[in-house]
Parts: sequence; structure tokens; C-alpha cells
Amino acid sequence: TMDAKLGFDIRPISLFAIGVNGGYNLLAGTQAAQLGAQTIGASGSLNYLTFGVQAALAFYSLTYVAEKAPDCESIQKYSNKLLQASADYRDDWNFGNAIFVANASLGYCAITKGDIKAAEEYLAKAGSAPGSPQLNTAGLFGFEMRLPRALLQKGRKDSVLKFLDASKRFWEKQFSEEPIAKWKSKINAGEIPEFRRSEF
Repeated sequence: TMDAKLGFDIRPISLFAIGVNGGYNLLAGTQAAQLGAQTIGASGSLNYLTFGVQAALAFYSLTYVAEKAPDCESIQKYSNKLLQASADYRDDWNFGNAIFVANASLGYCAITKGDIKAAEEYLAKAGSAPGSPQLNTAGLFGFEMRLPRALLQKGRKDSVLKFLDASKRFWEKQFSEEPIAKWKSKINAGEIPEFRRSEF
């Protein structure tokens, strides 16, 4: 099924968006994707088209694909489509996630091509994303953090420190205070954090 607005076939990537309870979960990852597809296939009745929100499901799925795509050609393709589509979803709960993911993903591709300046600019844009249910609570734990790690490996700690401070805009203090303080301490000590819950 070709989604007219987004311009790509959503069948391979949208089935998991419904999942087992009818709701999309950005943090669920591949396991939930597989479980959602299996559940839909087994029941024969939970077809995403019946929800009447095909474009919205494609928007949610596109956020996942832009972050998890296996190569930069795909990342750039889906991230740019995601930014384009997000203009129509400014009031959607997933809007902040889309802005964050698209810019962080494009920045990672920029740095793999040696364009450090562009990578830093994309990281700053990711840090300026508005909040979302995921960004406000799980914060940076819920997303790929390969861009800040790659920048730190290039010695660009200032841009990463600014990004961490900017993330306080959306990541609620009760959840963010300890990890941000610890990560900044590590960075100032010349270390590169994993940016994972396992560090705490």
C-alpha cells in the first residue's frame, strides 16, 4: 500500500505500529515489531487499515525506520521524509520524537562522511526538539546516541555538552538530573559515555 503523502510503501514497516494493544511504542524496538506483526497475522482482524489512520501510522513507523535503518542512504532517505511529514503533525504526540530522531540520524550520517560541522548542527537541532511522552520521561535513554558518541570520538566535546544542557528543556528534571550530571562529568574527564541506563 503506497501512502500518498509520505510516498513509500508502508506495509513492511507499519504493521508493528499497532502492536498487541493497539498502540505504537517507539521504545519497543524489533521484538515488539515482530510480536505486533505476529499478533496481527494470527488474528486476521487487526489490520492497520481498519483504524482509518494510515498516514499517522506511517508517520510513527517512519520515526522508527529513520533511526534503525542499516545504512546512511536509507537513513537520509527516511529522515528527510520524516522531517517533511512532520510539518503536518505539529500537534501529534510523536512530533518531538520525529524532530529528534531525524536530526540525530542525519547528523550521524554527516559525521561518517567527515562533515563534522554539519553533524554538530544536526545535534543542536535534535537538542532543540520539543518534548514528547518519551523525551519527557525516558529522555535520551530511549533513542540512539551514536551521534554524540561519534562527535566525542572526534574531540568535539563542547557541542555534546551543549546538547546535554539543551535536553533539559524536554527531559524532566526528576529523570534527567543524575544521568546528565554523570555524563558531563565523564566527558569533562575525557571519557566517552555509553549514554545507557546500564551506567546507573
